[in-house]
Amino acid sequence: MAELLSLGFCHANQKYIDNVTVTGYHSIKENANMKIGDTVKFFNGLYDDEKGAMYKVIEINGDRAIIEFICDLPIPPQSVAKINELEIVQ
Repeated sequence: MAELLSLGFCHANQKYIDNVTVTGYHSIKENANMKIGDTVKFFNGLYDDEKGAMYKVIEINGDRAIIEFICDLPIPPQSVAKINELEIVQ
């Protein structure tokens, strides 16, 4: 697991198959086309409480993005997420 952590592919809460193959995560290179204004969501099965939630990318800073929850609140909540945990919604 330490090797995968150092490569930037996962974090401690990650799911594994045979303790080697990572599921639900992508390398940052695979999400290199993510840009400000894109609509994104967390990969299915990654976080149960994020099911169905959509976000708008506000800022990209290295391997993390500031995302804003798409909702009808006057001040939508924002948070930081690792880019390799997000997928672009087409």
